[in-house]
Amino acid sequence: MKRSIFSLITLTTVLSFNAPLIANESNLSPQDSITANVSYTKVDINDATLQQLMQVKGLGKTKAQAIIDFRETNGKISDMEELKTIKGIGKKTLARILEKFELGQ
Repeated sequence: MKRSIFSLITLTTVLSFNAPLIANESNLSPQDSITANVSYTKVDINDATLQQLMQVKGLGKTKAQAIIDFRETNGKISDMEELKTIKGIGKKTLARILEKFELGQ
């Protein structure tokens, strides 16, 4: 069977870009492992510092400080829906950040 140069180039290209799609211990560097673990760690909204809150994508310094001010005024947050009473945190923002927090007691 005769193969054209185009077929050979296409096959080589496909094979060279056929990298693993699932991350596992064998294809992650130590730094990747650390980054992967950090990205899945939830932040305790009741104990988080300003810096920890600011690490959450979707929260800047103003919203993070507003959460701390809310906690100081109202006590610990018992329901994430309470965050919607904070200026700048509406349904859309809450939906984006909800999975990144946990309610510590």
